[in-house]
Amino acid sequence: MGDQEDQEMVDCCGGYISDDSSFYGDDHLRATLTQRAHDYDPSTYWQTHPHQPSTIAATARAKASKPPRPSEPTKPFNPYEGQPSSRQLAEPVPDFLSRLPPSTTLPRNTNDPWIRITNPHSPQRPLSEDWAQFTTAANRSLAAFRAARAGIEASGKNKGAIAPLRKQLEAEILSAAQRTGCTTGKWMLFVAVGEVDSVWGKVATGTAEGELGVAAKVAAAAAGGEGRERLICVYTRDFEERGDVGRVVRGLKGLGLLWDGDGKERVIYYKCGECGFFLLRGSSCCGGVGADFEVQMP
Repeated sequence: MGDQEDQEMVDCCGGYISDDSSFYGDDHLRATLTQRAHDYDPSTYWQTHPHQPSTIAATARAKASKPPRPSEPTKPFNPYEGQPSSRQLAEPVPDFLSRLPPSTTLPRNTNDPWIRITNPHSPQRPLSEDWAQFTTAANRSLAAFRAARAGIEASGKNKGAIAPLRKQLEAEILSAAQRTGCTTGKWMLFVAVGEVDSVWGKVATGTAEGELGVAAKVAAAAAGGEGRERLICVYTRDFEERGDVGRVVRGLKGLGLLWDGDGKERVIYYKCGECGFFLLRGSSCCGGVGADFEVQMP
């Protein structure tokens, strides 16, 4: 009892333990745990922690619980800013139409054969276009097609052999357009001179308000060309986006532009930008292609 009386007693949960108690483990266990604490490297844990399934699941739950960030308003954009032939960002559409009526505006007035407008608030920005590279590639394909066609004609072979060459030409030019970002397309309306101001006014307003495509243009007046129809082009950013192409033509229909001033249906065409131009140039002996799509009211 004398030895026990000399030991320091500690009250624990209504009982007593001493420093010699196995509550802290024996000497071997304490030495082992002390060494493990000394050898522990927390950097190893943090390197593997993000890749543990439990961490990945917790991160995904945290992201799902966060409300989406509000999208920032689109900054107004006008690739034609500063050009006299186009509407400026700060210019109201009625002022633009009054300044440049297509019925009387001559190319020499603006140094441009076209009058232009863009949708400044469109989330669709122009693609990164390399027209020089596209033109080089398309001309190379066109030259190869013409040479092969000439060989078939000189040999007296059936001209049906030209059709596969044309399909190859189409595929190569489409591939070049995709590769270089030159994929803009356009709806084309041919409008009588007497209606051009009215129709262009609707197209310009619809474009500025986001009801049509990313941009539009109308042919300026030509000296001595009073009786000729005027071309109005309504642009889409990418001719492969068929949903957007259809949306724009439905917008034109909604504005009443698929009928002329006499109530007669107006045929309009869609052309795949410069792709259609190069294919048209190569089509003289295998079927002309005036446009890629033709839309006519039923």
